[in-house]
Amino acid sequence: SAVPEASSFHLGYRPSLNGLRGVAVILVMIFHSRSPFLPGGFLGVDMFFVLSGFLITSLLLEERTRHDSISLGRFYARRALRLLPALILLLAVYLIFCGWLAPGFFRSHLIDAFIALFYSANWTLAFGLDRPTILAHTWSLSVEEQFYILWPAILIMLHRFMPSRRWILYTVAGMAISSWGLRVLLTSLGGSVHRLQAGLDTHADSVLMGCVLALALSLNLFADNLRTRTVIRWGAMVSVVGLAVLALYGRWSEPTMTRHGYFLAALFTSSIILEVVWNPKGVLTRALEWRALVWIGTISYGLYLWHYPIFRILPAGFESFGWQEVLVLGGGLTFLAATASFYVLERPALRLKSRFQRTGRPGQEAAGPDSAPPPSLAAEAA
Repeated sequence: SAVPEASSFHLGYRPSLNGLRGVAVILVMIFHSRSPFLPGGFLGVDMFFVLSGFLITSLLLEERTRHDSISLGRFYARRALRLLPALILLLAVYLIFCGWLAPGFFRSHLIDAFIALFYSANWTLAFGLDRPTILAHTWSLSVEEQFYILWPAILIMLHRFMPSRRWILYTVAGMAISSWGLRVLLTSLGGSVHRLQAGLDTHADSVLMGCVLALALSLNLFADNLRTRTVIRWGAMVSVVGLAVLALYGRWSEPTMTRHGYFLAALFTSSIILEVVWNPKGVLTRALEWRALVWIGTISYGLYLWHYPIFRILPAGFESFGWQEVLVLGGGLTFLAATASFYVLERPALRLKSRFQRTGRPGQEAAGPDSAPPPSLAAEAA
């Protein structure tokens, strides 16, 4: 195989990326509360997609640079330890609660739980099966898990058959544009919005955009000078405004969103990530390193898992609840559940990930999503 290109970029621990994850999960929670103020808050999911593509690809590239290979077995073991314990806990509580509250519908809820557990919710929704319902948010977990299964093997094959990492970059960029193009084509042909949003093939551009950014940084494509930093900084500021506009005015079911909105959101998120890793002392980076925001990002996987069932069940049980009550009371319950899940279950499981780390040269061990401590950058699903 080709000798891996040398790279001066090292991911390390970036609290600002956790802060960005915190922003993303807050947007999604406000959206799912059915607040009228952020109709485009669903784009927090796309922010998660870009972050996951970036973080996972950065780690895989660093592993290949250090060892001239990528261990699929170790990668899958780390992903399982990161994602499965919290999901299994949620599904167990969900089934116990449903069995107690609605025993006559237990079989239906059990099927939904299995759909979520085996990461297929995106396809059941995409092809109009209208399930799962209370676990419908697991469609995005399914997209990410399918990416985790496929992407490392694809990256290994690209390294084997491409003449250089630069050609890999061009190929992955082409894959991202192709996914976007397929979504635009199916939109023009009248495809269902669930098919366009939930299909891995039609929503892969967001994840692949993060992969492209990681590849570009590994190739040292950004010159380390004042002019480049200024361009990156202004690009990020424009992107912050762009994401804000999409969050304030976007509608997930409109063709404009499937044609352009998701792609723009991924582009804006990539620009923001580039700024915070390239200008670690910049204003935006310092804002995203606000301690409360970083902590929210730390437990964001649990927040994402728990908020949707809670937000759906509360107004069903209390018909007088509006979005304010759902957001405040449901948000409080969600934070309690996510905090307990993280500190009691997820963090101990993350410590086991060190058994599946490949040791590198002294001072060159990976620090970031797959290292513990700190466990908070794990590129979990959104």
